[in-house]
Amino acid sequence: MAVSYPSSLLTVIATLTAGVGAAALIGLCNGVLIAGLRVSPILATLGMMTLLKGINILITCGSAIANYPEWVLWLNRAQ
Repeated sequence: MAVSYPSSLLTVIATLTAGVGAAALIGLCNGVLIAGLRVSPILATLGMMTLLKGINILITCGSAIANYPEWVLWLNRAQ
């Protein structure tokens, strides 16, 4: 979302909301696997990581995402 739409406050809010929502959904899936189905936590986490990497390759057709807006790069700076 951050690279597909022009930078604006609405884009920032939508991108951050989508990220938090995706993280919550992934956490919920891991929680169901671990607590509900009694899968080993390390196996559930590694399996989810592998699944998400595959989905990422499908969505991006294997290409890297580049040209992030300045506000995304600012979020990644650590002091």
